[in-house]
Amino acid sequence: MILLVAEIIFIIFMLTLMFIGIWGFILMMKMYNQLKYRNYILEKLSQNVYMITSKIHMADITDKDVAIIKEELKDVISI
Repeated sequence: MILLVAEIIFIIFMLTLMFIGIWGFILMMKMYNQLKYRNYILEKLSQNVYMITSKIHMADITDKDVAIIKEELKDVISI
């Protein structure tokens, strides 16, 4: 009788651990996919900022150019 109760408790314990393990794996996969997406967005943002700053260094800068570049930066950062 005690052995049967212990087996039932063990089975319930194992099913609980399996349930937690499966859902933990699913949540970790979703977090990993979001992290990949965020890194992709940050890389694109970094590339755009680099391109804009390289334009500043390569061009003869006037006040009009600075205003245009600030507008481009606002567009990039608002994404």
